Amino acid sequence: AFSRALDLLVTTPLKNCAEVVVRVQQNLMRKRVGMDGIIKVYSHAQSLAQTQNWLNRNLPGVDRVTVESNAEAARLASLDENTAAIAGANAAGAAKG
Repeated sequence: AFSRALDLLVTTPLKNCAEVVVRVQQNLMRKRVGMDGIIKVYSHAQSLAQTQNWLNRNLPGVDRVTVESNAEAARLASLDENTAAIAGANAAGAAKG
């Protein structure tokens, strides 16, 4: 979606007239405490990109799986204690139902 927006700025007469900076805070979520034993991390592609350096440092070699949304990532991580999700805090509530 972001690249589509950039493409439209180039191919239409639209002009950028303002910018809003929004702080993004991602969380590593899983069923149990700690990072030991994590074999897979689920997240939306954008969140995986935003946390790539952190994941490289802290969970190198762990499988990264792109899913449709961070809420779906949290839901999947809630099913298996060896997986985790990268998402905003509100996704934890969505995973509970």
